[in-house]
Amino acid sequence: SADVAIEAFDVPSAPRPGERMVLTAWIRTPRPGGTLPYRLTRNGHPLAAGERTVSGGLERMQFVDTAPESGVLRYRLTLEPAQDDPSPENNTARALARVDEEALPVLCLSPSPKSGLAGLLRRSGVRIVEQHPKDFDGSLASLSEFSAVLIENTPAADLGRASLFGLAAWVRELGGGIMKTGGRQAYGTGGYFQSPLDPILPVSMELRREHRKFSLAVMIVLDRSGSMAMPAGGGRSKMDLANLGCVQVLDMLSEGDSMGVLAVDTAAHTILPLSPLLKARAARKSILSIRSQGGGIFVYTGLRDAAAMLTQSDAGAKHIILFADAADAEEPGDYIELLRRCREAGITCSVVGLGTNRDSDADFLRDVAARGGGDIYFTDQPEEIPRIFAQDTLAVTRQAFIEKTTPVAPAPGWSMLSAVPIRNAPPVGGYNLTYLRAGATAAAIAADEYEAPLLAFWQAGAGRALCFTAEADGADAGPFAQWPSVGEFYATCARWTAGEGEAGADFAVRHRIENDMWTVDLHLDPDQPALLAAAVPEVATLRERPGREPESGTTPFRWTAPYRLTARIPLQGPETLLSAIRITGRPTLSLPPVCLPYNPEHRPRDSAEGRAILQRMARATGGIERMDLSGAWSTLRTERAPRDLTPLFALLAALIFLTDIFDRRTGWLSGLSRPRAVAAAGVHSKPENAMPTRPQPRTATPDTPVATDKDEGDGKKDGTDQTFDRLREAQRRARRRLSR
Repeated sequence: SADVAIEAFDVPSAPRPGERMVLTAWIRTPRPGGTLPYRLTRNGHPLAAGERTVSGGLERMQFVDTAPESGVLRYRLTLEPAQDDPSPENNTARALARVDEEALPVLCLSPSPKSGLAGLLRRSGVRIVEQHPKDFDGSLASLSEFSAVLIENTPAADLGRASLFGLAAWVRELGGGIMKTGGRQAYGTGGYFQSPLDPILPVSMELRREHRKFSLAVMIVLDRSGSMAMPAGGGRSKMDLANLGCVQVLDMLSEGDSMGVLAVDTAAHTILPLSPLLKARAARKSILSIRSQGGGIFVYTGLRDAAAMLTQSDAGAKHIILFADAADAEEPGDYIELLRRCREAGITCSVVGLGTNRDSDADFLRDVAARGGGDIYFTDQPEEIPRIFAQDTLAVTRQAFIEKTTPVAPAPGWSMLSAVPIRNAPPVGGYNLTYLRAGATAAAIAADEYEAPLLAFWQAGAGRALCFTAEADGADAGPFAQWPSVGEFYATCARWTAGEGEAGADFAVRHRIENDMWTVDLHLDPDQPALLAAAVPEVATLRERPGREPESGTTPFRWTAPYRLTARIPLQGPETLLSAIRITGRPTLSLPPVCLPYNPEHRPRDSAEGRAILQRMARATGGIERMDLSGAWSTLRTERAPRDLTPLFALLAALIFLTDIFDRRTGWLSGLSRPRAVAAAGVHSKPENAMPTRPQPRTATPDTPVATDKDEGDGKKDGTDQTFDRLREAQRRARRRLSR
């Protein structure tokens, strides 16, 4: 074969900080002589490059690197053969390693260039790595570098749906930690309501009727142009997801609210006129049945008809949600004057733009939201539409961020975080209104009419989640930010979120990749029987593939030796596998990320390996190895097999039945059988050349009376007479049938 390939690429999976380590690659070349260019990078930066003289066959390449102080190391080795390569996919191999540290740092995601919160934590002895939210890729390999992630007053859109999915799975399945602080870009106002991160937080952001200040009348103007018919994944179109967004709004409303829906192309079509909640809920099926009808969307027409309906309402808040394609929003009309009149009538307007803020009509939609006094949301991920509809409804319906100085009241749950009680804590400058989830614990609450949680925490699956609903660093932090103990307060929260460290020292972990299989061994200390008495441990895994959400799974350990447990996990294609060992009653032990060099289908295989696999298959299935196919037929076994004669007998019965009917109708077969019947009775026919004789009349004598037909029938006759009588009778019956 002329294939140039990297057969294996091995790196130490968990080097110590500052350790000199050897990277080994095994390469195969088809012929000796010539040179082979290569490049090696670490985390995208060049580490080595040059040309190597090859000797043909399998040979080894080695590189030396020094492990940094922390982090995940992403190595990539690339060969560049001069000749055409039949399988270029195996010319590039990747490998992962994570620097083995005593305690992994905490990642602080903050929109501020230099976060004051990160500085406080660092001065309190917490290892902190700062990063801007938009620079965080959310990959499992990146998350494996940290013990916890701190999200400081950051909108969900800046992190992205994929990162939120990965972060939630990392906490829930592998024992990671997450800590969130509040602000005007956090929690409900920041778009975290019904986001992938929402279920693992100890506080909920739902809309509760008791905290509503006014009723709401909302009109939703939906783009149903031709672009909305495009598929959006999962068997759904963009239009389907917009319909789900409408239903999401409907489910958030309370008694006293009203809602209407317009579907707009070149005209506004009323799907649901502005109606009270009960009537609107009855139209759920109609809303979910809206379909794209082609054409574009006439924005001005939709806004005009929606505003006309809202002016008839006496609700405390009147709002329009405009959903439009950011690259196909037509007919602006005199929208400036229309929106000015809407504001005078107390009507606000928010815009959800499907696309990006760089699309052709993005500036127009942004101006509509600004003049309408609402918010603007852009997304190029249709599955985000229902969440954005809910976020806007939440922002309009109630005050999600309490803009007033609020005293802090300690709660009993603080004792679970620290032995030092909260003393003389000053008030916060404002906070996000949330509600404590069932099973969560409050460590501090707002001393106001809401009595909402300010600090709450809980165990989220295998990991931990903690929420501080006030702003930690910024204009709304208030006097709390000047509290002398504020640094230790946040450090206590961060340390609890990061966890208790490693699982224990009474066992050693070894892991390796062999033939697309990742093997993890637990070597137990015979002098420490505690682990033996516990439940069988397991490996929890997260698989990350490009363009897909992480997939979780577990693999139990099996005893393979008296003091050794082993788990084997298959690796599949271009995925990254992040895992942790879970043992009952112990902290989760995270393992370094692993991956294959490339997709296994491109791995070179020699003929001996292939033949060995086929031989094992033959033995396992009771077959034989056959290299010469010419003798295959001579060894085939012959066996008697039963045959079903039912069809044959059925055909024979049908033929007999039809023959009988034919004879009854024609008498032809009976006529053919008469000579044989006569011969059987002893009567011989005359020869063909015999002269016919005139029949002699039968003469009656006194001793011999003449027999009549009746006498013949009644009298006793010999066998010949009886045979002729039967033949004559048969002929008469045949003639009668033919004459009918």
